[in-house]
Amino acid sequence: MRIRITILILPILFLACDPVQNLEVMNRTRDTIFFELSKDGKLGYSPIQIEGNSDTLWSIMNYAYPNERSIMPLIGFDGWEDFINNECIDSTLTVFFFEKEFLKNISVDSLLSNQLYSQKSEFKVKELEHLSWVINYKE
Repeated sequence: MRIRITILILPILFLACDPVQNLEVMNRTRDTIFFELSKDGKLGYSPIQIEGNSDTLWSIMNYAYPNERSIMPLIGFDGWEDFINNECIDSTLTVFFFEKEFLKNISVDSLLSNQLYSQKSEFKVKELEHLSWVINYKE
């Protein structure tokens, strides 16, 4: 009897959990890349800080190591699809990519005021579905 109750309850518990939809960025380069997602197609704040005169980059944004992927989950049925269609201007998700060397050689003020980046890509839901929700970054 106890086994039957457990078998009946487990599926109900799994149905109550929200699914997770992943958006992935695959770095197909030889260096770490940094990236930022935007709902309005603009950089809104400084995505990076450089510590003193050192070579250290302190990131407050997303990154992916060489030949690895960064996974960004969003909870809910069609999480990323709903986010893009309902939150992003013109239902378009913008991804700004920054190469490490680029970030080392530019001032934060210039980065924001001139909206500078290494590469910019824009995606509609249909495009991301076609890409299986994996964005590839190449040199």
